[in-house]
Amino acid sequence: MNVQPIMPGRDESCLRISRPHLQFVALVLISLIAYLPALRGDFLWDDDQYIVHNIYLRDVSGLIPIWFSPGSTPQYYPLTFTTFWIEYQLFGLAPLAFHVTNVLLHAFTGFLFAKVLSRLRVPGVWLAAVLFVLHPVHAESVAWITERKNVLSAVFYLASMLCLMRFYDFDGDERPANRAFFYSLALLAFVGALFSKTVTCTLPAAFLLLLWWKQRVYARGVLALVPFFVLGVAMGLLTAQLEAGPVGAADVSVLDLSIAQRLVLAGQAYWFYVANVLLPFEYVFIYPRWEIFASPTNLLIYPATACVSLLALFFLRHRVGKGPVVAVLIFAGTLFPTLGFFRVYFMQFSWVADHFQYHANMALIALAAALITRLFSSWPRRKTSLNSSTASESSRSGNIGIAFFPFVLVLPLGMMTWKQAGNYSSLERLWLSVLDKNPTAWIAHNNLGLHYKQQSRWDEAELCYREALRIKDDIPEAASNLGAILAQRGEFEEALPYLWRAIRLAPEHINYHTNLAATLARMGRDDEAVEAYREVVRLQPESVDFRTVLAGMMIKVQRWNEAYENLERVLQNVPDHPGANALMAELRRKSREVP
Repeated sequence: MNVQPIMPGRDESCLRISRPHLQFVALVLISLIAYLPALRGDFLWDDDQYIVHNIYLRDVSGLIPIWFSPGSTPQYYPLTFTTFWIEYQLFGLAPLAFHVTNVLLHAFTGFLFAKVLSRLRVPGVWLAAVLFVLHPVHAESVAWITERKNVLSAVFYLASMLCLMRFYDFDGDERPANRAFFYSLALLAFVGALFSKTVTCTLPAAFLLLLWWKQRVYARGVLALVPFFVLGVAMGLLTAQLEAGPVGAADVSVLDLSIAQRLVLAGQAYWFYVANVLLPFEYVFIYPRWEIFASPTNLLIYPATACVSLLALFFLRHRVGKGPVVAVLIFAGTLFPTLGFFRVYFMQFSWVADHFQYHANMALIALAAALITRLFSSWPRRKTSLNSSTASESSRSGNIGIAFFPFVLVLPLGMMTWKQAGNYSSLERLWLSVLDKNPTAWIAHNNLGLHYKQQSRWDEAELCYREALRIKDDIPEAASNLGAILAQRGEFEEALPYLWRAIRLAPEHINYHTNLAATLARMGRDDEAVEAYREVVRLQPESVDFRTVLAGMMIKVQRWNEAYENLERVLQNVPDHPGANALMAELRRKSREVP
């Protein structure tokens, strides 16, 4: 039996809109409506490190380290940070501006996604675009400002792909001179994608699959993709190195896994991401980090079934077309860097994350939209022997039914996205939403405690820190902050073990030494406080304030010479430092009084 191919064909989507600018406006409007709760939101979690406290956004000189000093920013994505720099210069620290930019980039990604599918002759183009824009799995990438990386890189990723299609003449009407121009644009856009987020390094492999699908694989054509592969591999290796080193600060124990465990993890993650797209029910900012059991059963259930499904689609390509196997291969290949074979910072908290699958989802959504469109466009219509007027009316009724279905599908998605975007409206709501579905998320307890601490809600902060340490007893930040809260109440003996634990876990973190030193000073254990402040000054020798505090403690224990040396060093750098000058006067007076 001859089965009609699923993917290739005319665009039979009922969401067809005639003019490109109207199509884009429509996507922008539905995106803004769906993400309205997030637009009212504040900066969240890593936004502080990426934007609020990022000194390189302050003036034009910051662009130099952003572009030429990998490690100066949390991740080396210079184009992403350049967009943050531009917005900071225009709007300051107004979160609304950053949120709106993310939503507009997301809508533009949906628009370019539709253009790519149109060039590929995939049915259900605009249904796919609307599904992509409104799918709640993307809320994390759009509503969380830090994930500008995803929405920006996707724009360049798709722009590069469109230019490559012009270079390879998918439409059959490109002149040779224009082809060279579009090849250059494609390469430039690909560099932009890599400088926004490195996961886009999979683009040349994805495009190679598209060439195979469209039967355009030939030696000269494959050679044209070599520069893309070289750039992608180079940027991927750089990112992997930074993620594993001090900049990424990824927990070194996270991926100390055997090959079998990595295969099981990859299989589990793959099916998790498939379900996340096809069964949009519950999404969590931080999912539970499951245990990995590399048993023979798990090796068969997860990675083996993933491979079998791919092989089945490959061998069925003569019956259903190459489209499905190409879509699934692009989905799996784009996810590959985040399936557990490489060290990724976020995997300290969870093996999976919604923002890991933003780019990969396009392939699966395109396949789903094509299937839906094919099924409903070939829906059997009621035959009748009545007059032509009645038959025509029946036909129109059928078309209305076909047109209505996608709206039945996308409206619930839009409502779910609205709800999910609301979780990103404030720090408190974000972490409470995580704990509602994942109560063992120690990072959520810890960060919620930090939020309460900043609001002086000490009792609630203490409970959060205690719960975080109960779940995971080696969190230095939670231990230090809990110790500081207890010390503030005067519960010094209970506070000290937590303060010392934080220092043992992170001996080079200055804040933990500062908390310990201040607590020892309040307890009247001056000699120990002096030693603790020595460590603080060792870690930050250029700080005149810490050195002044150390000198004050040395005066208390009558270490005149050491106090004098520290104060003299402070006054050499800051002659009019009020604290240092007052202590110098006190030192001279006391040193004369003591024989």
